[in-house]
Amino acid sequence: MTMQVSFERIDITPALPVRLSGFGKVRWAETAHDPLFARLLLFSGEQETLWIQLDWCAADSMIFDQVADLTGIHQPHLIISATHTHSGPCGTVRCDQGILKGLEPVFGDVNACYIAETARRIAKAVERLRQTKQAFQWRLVRGTVAGLGTDRHDPLLPCDQNAFVLELITEEGRRCLWTRMACHPTVLNGDNLELTADFPGALEACFDAVEMVAFVNGSCGDMSTRFTRQQSSFAEMERLAQLAADQLKSLLAQPVPFTPGEKLTLKIHQRTFRVKAKVLDSVEVAEAQVSTLKAQVEQARKEGADAHALRLLESLKEGAENNLLSCRNASGLREIALSVSCIQLPSLNLITVPVELFSKLSNPVKAEWNAEFIGYTNGYALYMADENAFDQQFYEAMSSPFEKGAGEELIRQIGSWLLTLH
Repeated sequence: MTMQVSFERIDITPALPVRLSGFGKVRWAETAHDPLFARLLLFSGEQETLWIQLDWCAADSMIFDQVADLTGIHQPHLIISATHTHSGPCGTVRCDQGILKGLEPVFGDVNACYIAETARRIAKAVERLRQTKQAFQWRLVRGTVAGLGTDRHDPLLPCDQNAFVLELITEEGRRCLWTRMACHPTVLNGDNLELTADFPGALEACFDAVEMVAFVNGSCGDMSTRFTRQQSSFAEMERLAQLAADQLKSLLAQPVPFTPGEKLTLKIHQRTFRVKAKVLDSVEVAEAQVSTLKAQVEQARKEGADAHALRLLESLKEGAENNLLSCRNASGLREIALSVSCIQLPSLNLITVPVELFSKLSNPVKAEWNAEFIGYTNGYALYMADENAFDQQFYEAMSSPFEKGAGEELIRQIGSWLLTLH
């Protein structure tokens, strides 16, 4: 059966006011700076494959299961990725059970009505997409995007600068760009009080004559705009979006030929890996750690520490606070199940993971596996940090539910699995 494609962007902006997700402080948005969208890409051949990108901080099994039930598209052919904006709505993941238990201060109480309404809108869009699928041409261009994000602790350290753009053009001439870069979308900080998709949303406005531009995030657990942003403002958000767009346009200017859609082979495999969970500290130990770091932050402020040094110290305190929440509320799991997918394109393997994966873990194997990693996909299980982050007691390691070495072990398991697929 000939492969066809259809795509659509739908508005999923919640009713206002809404509490904002992503930072450990209560923030309510009375206004929306820009709408939030779900971007849908449906491939129709012998098997339907639906990839959804959401302008959310995170998404878990609640939205996945409802979309699967309403559309009839299930694993491994249903893929749902969140951009990880820290200015999207709270309530998109459950914090009353599992590894997120007790993290309501960061992600809020679950908003079942909003999740259900989003699933219904997606299902209605899928009905339309099934009626509008067309023949298409496609190409995949790869390169780098610099200046958007760096390592969160030291901007001179190596990180994930790789990018790709999957460009699709239908027989009617409609264009869709599905692009992957790696960076926390946190141009705006915890002082922002407007609903926004942050720079992934602004990216789309930088492309004329393109119906849809979808950003899917890469291995950015150890990356952000901390050292590249000049300020936390909407103007800076738009500047960084334009910076990324200009580099993506340069990639698209490469003489990479288009290929007919019938020559696009799309093989998707899914496997659940079980990874060891962290042995939690006692509440007393966690409380002492928070107290120590709070004192250090206050001392740094009194001594007039520069903004970057102060932000690094504040992030350590935030990690300790998240760890304390887990120690007070989490159930002490021994293992955590992670759903990992391998999307095999003709020239590239896309590995999706439901975590904030460190680029230090994925970078060493990308060339060997001819792969790019995509995070925040088909679930959300917080940070997957490397061993060094645990040794340094970085924020991400303190916030992680996984034991030291679990990230390295997961990469080894994925590598062994990929060998069986080939």
